[in-house]
Amino acid sequence: RLREKKGVTPRAFTAPALDADLAATLAKAAEAPYKAAQAIHVKLDRQDAYRLATKAILAEVEVPADQMKLAKGHLSSLKKGWIREMMRTTKGRLDGRDFTTVRPITCDTAILPRVHGSSMFTRGETQVIAAVTLGTSSDEQRIDSLLGDTTRKVMLHYNFPPYSVGEARFLRGPSRRDIGHGSLALTGITPILPAHDDF
Repeated sequence: RLREKKGVTPRAFTAPALDADLAATLAKAAEAPYKAAQAIHVKLDRQDAYRLATKAILAEVEVPADQMKLAKGHLSSLKKGWIREMMRTTKGRLDGRDFTTVRPITCDTAILPRVHGSSMFTRGETQVIAAVTLGTSSDEQRIDSLLGDTTRKVMLHYNFPPYSVGEARFLRGPSRRDIGHGSLALTGITPILPAHDDF
């Protein structure tokens, strides 16, 4: 409206598009190495294979500088499409499991000597270490809210530093993801906590 008042004619925005011939060339060059990479069951090895394949494809196919970002996005879309097609036709996942099989799960307890309780939970390539410290009622968390003062006898601190997943980020306060995961974990253990009179 402001542009119309000032006499400026609004122009339609056209999103940049990858050249059709280049897209076809990339698809032809990527199909064999990408499908070979998706057959690797080990996650990190598969990621390395995809990375090397992408580097080799972009070195082989002449991609103009102004099309490089679009070409990488196109390769990523091709990869996702072939993975979905494989899962639909084979009814299986990239790591070789079917849709009803969970990752191998192991649990070890008492792994840390200086805390009241500790455990390590492993599911596939995901690991979690949990440590427990017991205290008296004077250690309860005091919560000052609009509804009045309350206390919480269980405090759960969820720590997910970037280096734990191979990322390079600033070490800052907990993210929304961290807080959400901590809330889920607290919700999960609340039903099995002993009553105040029992403990």
